[in-house]
Amino acid sequence: MPSPPPSRTGGAYALVGAAGATVLTPALDAVCAPFGGHAFTWPFVLTTMLFLAAAPAVPRLRRI
Repeated sequence: MPSPPPSRTGGAYALVGAAGATVLTPALDAVCAPFGGHAFTWPFVLTTMLFLAAAPAVPRLRRI
C-alpha cells in the first residue's frame, strides 16, 4: 500500500525544523569553540528531538 502524499502542514513543519537546525548550528559552534569542540550533528539531533516531541501539539499534522 503506497503512503499518502505529504501535506502542506507537514512540509511547512519540516521547513521550520530545517531552518531551526540551520540557525542552531553556528550557535552551538560558538558555544563549543572556547573548549576546542565542534557542533557536528548536535543541531540536527536536538532539533529533530524537539520537533518530534512537539508534533502531538500540532493537530493538523498527519500521523501514519
